[in-house]
Amino acid sequence: MPQRTNDLQDLVALIQTALAPKGAKVTPSALVDIPGLKATEIDVLIEGEFGPYNLKIAVEVKDERRPLDIGTFREYLGKYRGECRVHVDKYVLVSRRGFTEQVRNAARLADVELLTLDEAEDKNWAAEGHGTLHFEFPPHICQIHVTPTIKGVDSKRLMSSAELLCGSCGRVIGKVIDQAKRSVFQNLWRSHPERVQTLWEHVRKSPHGHAHMAVTATRAKGMKVRVDGADHRIESMEIQVHAVSAKSSLRCSSYRMESSSGSIKNFHRFQATAANKVFDFVVPEDPFEQRAALKISSADAAPKRRRRNR
Repeated sequence: MPQRTNDLQDLVALIQTALAPKGAKVTPSALVDIPGLKATEIDVLIEGEFGPYNLKIAVEVKDERRPLDIGTFREYLGKYRGECRVHVDKYVLVSRRGFTEQVRNAARLADVELLTLDEAEDKNWAAEGHGTLHFEFPPHICQIHVTPTIKGVDSKRLMSSAELLCGSCGRVIGKVIDQAKRSVFQNLWRSHPERVQTLWEHVRKSPHGHAHMAVTATRAKGMKVRVDGADHRIESMEIQVHAVSAKSSLRCSSYRMESSSGSIKNFHRFQATAANKVFDFVVPEDPFEQRAALKISSADAAPKRRRRNR
């Protein structure tokens, strides 16, 4: 089953991250196994220590045009209370449009927590002024490629687990990523500082605020790369260096979350896109709540925001 996500689910996951106790794991679109059945998806799964207990909390998110009705509630109830149920310690249902009175009565009997989350319409962000995000990341290695290519081994594996060996004696020199850093930041940068200036010039000229530079490791020819216990002789190694300095306006919004027991929490959300990255930042309005949550994702993979129908 492919994992799915949407804007409201991402927002709920960030809010739960900000509210969860320190050390808790919050997983959007979590896939859990049920013996004898296919994996089942939970919109947001929270795992952590709550007081003296280790608990699993499932949060399901519904973004519909009208209050959630009893039919939909019973479907979810069967998912967590039925014969082939998903085993969690607590089940929470979140709806943007709230719940019918019948659902509220049923939730009290079934001990299911209901949360209504909606955007605050009375928050005038234009009057307060929109902020600006300045995202800067110094030169860093983002990819490594070797020639000839190694079948089944991509750049990510070369950077995480591959080792570099002497081509003649087989002595392990060190991890590929460590040798790549040494080639770029200790050797090339020191002997040719103008290369750093050139990279930053490309960054400043880029409409997206970031740029890449290819660096060839001069001593890689004839060496070997070891991956999963197998040695592969290489002729060259190309190192991609990436740098970022981008600015973007912040999209600001406020949300109100009300529980079925009547408690209310307010949150501010700040979103920006810079250097092909989407920054999604949620801050509780409560001055005594010190936690916040940040998600950084690729702009190409970011879910489209659903248009509200009021």
